[in-house]
Amino acid sequence: MTRTRRRRGRGFRVSVTEDIGRPGSASGSEAQRSSPRGSGKSAKQRLGALVSPEMRLRVSNSLFQRRHHRLPDGYLLLPVNGRLRVVGVREDPSPMQAWRETLEFVCSVLSAASVPFFCLRPVDFRASGVAVPKAHQKTAAEALAAAAAEVYAQIGPVNDPDGSKSTSKREAWERLGARKAFRISRNYCAPDGRMVLGPEHGCVVEFWESKDGELTAPRANRITDVLPPEGEITYVSAPVLTLMANRDDTEARYPTRADFLLPVVDEVPFPIDVVYTWVDGGDPAWRTRRDAAHERATGETLHEQAANESRYISRDELRYSLRSLALYAPWVRHIYIVTDAQVPPWLNTAHPKITVVDHKEIFGPRGLLPTFNSHAIESQLHHIEGLSEYFLYFNDDVFLGRPLVPNSFFHPNGTGKFFPSSKRVDLRDRSAADLPATAAGKNTRRLIERTFGGVPLARIKHTPHALRRSVLSEIEHQFAAESAETAAHQFRHPDDVAIPSSLYHYYSFFTGRAVEADMTYRYINLASPEAAERLDTALEQRPYECFCINDTEFDAEETARQHELVERFLQAYFPMPSPYEVGSDE
Repeated sequence: MTRTRRRRGRGFRVSVTEDIGRPGSASGSEAQRSSPRGSGKSAKQRLGALVSPEMRLRVSNSLFQRRHHRLPDGYLLLPVNGRLRVVGVREDPSPMQAWRETLEFVCSVLSAASVPFFCLRPVDFRASGVAVPKAHQKTAAEALAAAAAEVYAQIGPVNDPDGSKSTSKREAWERLGARKAFRISRNYCAPDGRMVLGPEHGCVVEFWESKDGELTAPRANRITDVLPPEGEITYVSAPVLTLMANRDDTEARYPTRADFLLPVVDEVPFPIDVVYTWVDGGDPAWRTRRDAAHERATGETLHEQAANESRYISRDELRYSLRSLALYAPWVRHIYIVTDAQVPPWLNTAHPKITVVDHKEIFGPRGLLPTFNSHAIESQLHHIEGLSEYFLYFNDDVFLGRPLVPNSFFHPNGTGKFFPSSKRVDLRDRSAADLPATAAGKNTRRLIERTFGGVPLARIKHTPHALRRSVLSEIEHQFAAESAETAAHQFRHPDDVAIPSSLYHYYSFFTGRAVEADMTYRYINLASPEAAERLDTALEQRPYECFCINDTEFDAEETARQHELVERFLQAYFPMPSPYEVGSDE
């Protein structure tokens, strides 16, 4: 009988968590799988389903405060990975902010308690790590337990990636504090309660034993598991300890052993830039240029989707793609935005990491301007002045969904990564009926087969494309006629070649400069009946490292609905302005 009550109690708590699920938490879908269904639901559960998520959250906060104590300003009670947690509100939450605040909390507590320690370079780039001599374990655990209560930090086992086993209870500190290592985590969110950052950015405190005249680590890190008992302590900046950090961060504030300064071969040593192509199809001056060019091209063989309205619609995606870049790839050196005499009104062009590049600057004597053909524009990206050898090419409808590092796109020896799709380019010969993207894929296949003998069948995912300037220049000379013809087409044409998004990857593969890789990714077609559901999944569970939101068909009424759907989703996923927006604080 007792066991049955406990089961029902757990089931009720899970269903409550589902109802109060907010953006940034995976709790909704997990709870749905765990909660009772149909006639098995209790009256309380059926009644609870009628209460709005907002009201349920307010009730849960009120009950929590009655049972424990009132939360001070700056904290909320929110679901984190399926469990209610106390979450600190920050004006500019980000993975790097969570990493930094948690590590600095641990460092300050240990320093105040006169506990010797040094920072590590963990295997997981999202987390931080601190090593403490085992002789000081009791003092360190007691000091951290006392300080944690003041900032609602939690303790949990190391092998608990989502932090579901972490807790702030005193008995947990007494139990876990005696282990060889434990994770301290703090939770953060944006002022509106969205974008919750959890224990994945916590700090692992591990206790190194003195053995046979050496300090021995209880777990692996990126550098070494064995050190002399005494060694030089040096203060380093964040990029030494995590691959997430921006290289411009040079403030030395974290103590570590000099041994951890080794330049290891598995970290990308070169700078990486980002290039966007962007257009505002609603700009009257731009539309006048487009319409005049289209009228001159009426005699050409153009597919109906070569210049349809959906190709040029701006839903403010660039703003949110830049937000995703600032959040999840702060290590990017510089960002170039390629446009046709246009600048987004919200873009902070004075930011030192932003450069707007006009088409005239990259085409020079090549091609035909003005151009409204993305294939033509992409064929000239390597002519951007000042662009680094290694760079990522983004369409403005591509977003990072989770923290990524340079190694996500390049190997340290300069070999690029590309991400084949499960979808194939059909084997039929190119025809006038082919979609422009399909025709470009078939042209790539023909060139690669002619040059190398192999036949590429897979399409390439709409992820950021990892590119090298020198290879693009080589392609421009190797396939001079095709490159020149593509650059000369003002609208997408059946003879186009999609160079950076297709030809480049297979050419680099066959010449030994790129390899296939994988990335957790989703393409969300706004014209699909499942679009809203897929956006909800992306928002609630945040399972994708990268996603693309796109459609290729235009309908005025449907476009308005899609615009509202996308705007609501992007504002919820990326609620905080990036430093690249006018009026934002860096």
